[in-house]
Amino acid sequence: IDETEKIYAFDGTLIALINYYFLDEKKEKMMIALFEVFKPFRNKGIGKQIVEEFIQDYFGEISLEPSGEGSELFWKACGFESGCYLDRRRR
Repeated sequence: IDETEKIYAFDGTLIALINYYFLDEKKEKMMIALFEVFKPFRNKGIGKQIVEEFIQDYFGEISLEPSGEGSELFWKACGFESGCYLDRRRR
């Protein structure tokens, strides 16, 4: 079952969407299916902040499929490795 979170600015304006689902019952592997910051809010560091807050309390593996080269660069800036994978399991 996938979930979509709506992200709002302090004034109540919808600024982004993130859609994700888990690949296993233990919720140890997550797939981010969609992440979009709406145009007026792009290139301001908001997307990176949203991703950091979204994953800060998740300690599993996260995968995603970037929609293009610009998207892949964004995810790498957020700490994802090539192939857009991030391992947040505690060691």
